[in-house]
Amino acid sequence: MSVKASKLSLAKDVTGINVVSVKTVNPPNLIADSAVLVNASSDSFLLHIDREDLDWIELRRHINLTPLEGKSITLTIEPMGLDISGYVVKTFMLGDGMFALDVNFGNKYSSYFKECLLDLLPSTDEV
Repeated sequence: MSVKASKLSLAKDVTGINVVSVKTVNPPNLIADSAVLVNASSDSFLLHIDREDLDWIELRRHINLTPLEGKSITLTIEPMGLDISGYVVKTFMLGDGMFALDVNFGNKYSSYFKECLLDLLPSTDEV
């Protein structure tokens, strides 16, 4: 199995877990009041953000999240009360006022922590 295939096999569709307080680190700006975690792996999260939840006026006005790419962000996984940080790898416009953010953890957390976190998140078929 290739490295790419093994990484894909570690991805997990999650139940739409609420995320709150998505912020850039430097400068500290609130990006969105809330978002939904829809996919997770031991290295990254995929978040969906509704345009109405965008708090940063510049992002809402231009309907473009690409200025966030490469920026460090923090977020709180609401049901767990867990603050976690990473950086935005890529942004996507999904249509109908929905955006996606691919957030990578980098090397900030140990592999053990990231794999435990992934195990604790409920998958779509576990609900």
